[in-house]
Amino acid sequence: ASALPVVLTEQIREHFLMELVDVFCSMIASKVSREKIVQCVGRIWDITSEKVSYLLEMHKPAIQDTLTVVSVGRVHLPKEASAAAANPLAVSSSNRKAVGDKSKFAYTGHALRTLERLAVAVRFTEPVLLVGRTGTGKTTVVQHLAALLNQTLVVQNLNQ
Repeated sequence: ASALPVVLTEQIREHFLMELVDVFCSMIASKVSREKIVQCVGRIWDITSEKVSYLLEMHKPAIQDTLTVVSVGRVHLPKEASAAAANPLAVSSSNRKAVGDKSKFAYTGHALRTLERLAVAVRFTEPVLLVGRTGTGKTTVVQHLAALLNQTLVVQNLNQ
């Protein structure tokens, strides 16, 4: 019996490209170097230079928040069911700020792409190192994801 040919649609190729960015390129500090590498891979996968640039800089992953699952772009994460009962702080509207206020999170393109990358790492239980200047939203994006997932989050400031 012969195997059916594998068809890699444009959507699948773009998905692979973004996985490559997350796994192999996110740690490259230079934006120019990172884009050059991703552009090279994009050519191999027959993704136009314009589309690669769009995926890196302009794409806004969609967020869907249901009772049991949070979807951030290409990843779906189950919500913690027991958190509501075990941790009233995680669900209390008056205490929402303690775990990340969902209503006040700025869904900018950059924040959404960071949230998607963080969600991918959470999905595969991979460690994450967020690097950036003070006040750029590193803690906020993690707090927001924890709040979306009904997870308890303990923040420890280690910069001193």
